[in-house]
Amino acid sequence: MTFASQGIFLPKNQLKQLFENAAKTFKWVAKHARGQVLTQQFNDKAFVMQGFANTLDHMDKATLLDALENMRHAYYEAADNIADEKATYRLLKLALQTHDFAQKERRHG
Repeated sequence: MTFASQGIFLPKNQLKQLFENAAKTFKWVAKHARGQVLTQQFNDKAFVMQGFANTLDHMDKATLLDALENMRHAYYEAADNIADEKATYRLLKLALQTHDFAQKERRHG
């Protein structure tokens, strides 16, 4: 099921899962971040991503694209602030996948 009436053409369940996975990833990053400030920052990002997942039904296309950009930048920021090289690579890969998702949605508009 898509949100075609809202101008969004990506599948609803796929988008919801994308935001929920981002929330889990940022919770993991928060546990492994260097310092209390970064821990809180990534816990906050996890909360925001879960909020996006919960409010997906009410998003229009512009809001969705902003949320995907927010996610992409948060992945890059997480990659910069984690010491584990494998985790950094994974976070950068997730950022690129998020960018591809946003590009697919933009092409429909």
